[in-house]
Amino acid sequence: MGSIWRAVLYCHRQKIDVVMDIEFYSKFSTIMSFLSGAPFRMGFYISRFWRDSLVNVPICFNTSRHMLEIYGMFAGALNIENKNPYINNIHITDDQKTEILTLLKDRNIRDLKKTLGLNIHASELALFRRWPLPKFVVFTGLFLGRHSQWNIVLTGSKSEASYSREFISSLPVQQRGRIIDLTGQLTLKQNLALLSQLPLFVTNDTGPFHLAKAVGTPTVSLWGPSSVDLYGPYQKEKELHEVIYKRFPCSPCMSNYRTEPGYFCGQKAPCMESIEPSEVMTAVDQRLKVM
Repeated sequence: MGSIWRAVLYCHRQKIDVVMDIEFYSKFSTIMSFLSGAPFRMGFYISRFWRDSLVNVPICFNTSRHMLEIYGMFAGALNIENKNPYINNIHITDDQKTEILTLLKDRNIRDLKKTLGLNIHASELALFRRWPLPKFVVFTGLFLGRHSQWNIVLTGSKSEASYSREFISSLPVQQRGRIIDLTGQLTLKQNLALLSQLPLFVTNDTGPFHLAKAVGTPTVSLWGPSSVDLYGPYQKEKELHEVIYKRFPCSPCMSNYRTEPGYFCGQKAPCMESIEPSEVMTAVDQRLKVM
């Protein structure tokens, strides 16, 4: 609690003119922007008293636009021309890359040119965004069988380590030795350094997809409950990032301020269930061919 009030006092001492509240779920960020004392408080417009009474520079949350365009509207409200909506890749130093290879030296891995990145997880915001584990197991078997010289590296947070172990234990014994499980073992910087060296990253629609995109690593991403049009690859980003998405009548159900996510399917996500391992394998092979 003390840090909150210190932040508020800091804002008042700095006499901040403009606050951009780019959060569209949280009430806390809106309250903090109001308490900052800034004369111009920018935020997404919602017809609810708690929000429209605190935001005095309303920004349209237009779900027919991509998030990069939507965030660009903040710049437009300040009369700043948004010439380049794309985010520059995060720079990873050679030392940071070497640190990752040092962590992998006991696996006799000198580089990651023949290592596929795999993220089988999704945040607790909506766990039903995960592609079913048995399908990841089948895909893994297909990939390792077709690419005999390759390994697979698993990423994830500490809270997801048990799910990674469940995945590995579901694999045939002869395949497990080719799985490098780094779930919960890396800092954010180390994770970015790892992703930057991978030739390809296969992932559910969740945070690591955006991290891979931020370091310029090609991806094959699996989508269902949330909106590809809103959060997926934007325009020329599609050259590097392949999307697999089954558009059901209720898709996307994770629409802001609409239905409860997973309402129509009881969070069973048939949109994810309908993605087949052979489709993912084909998309991976196509991406590897163009590299």
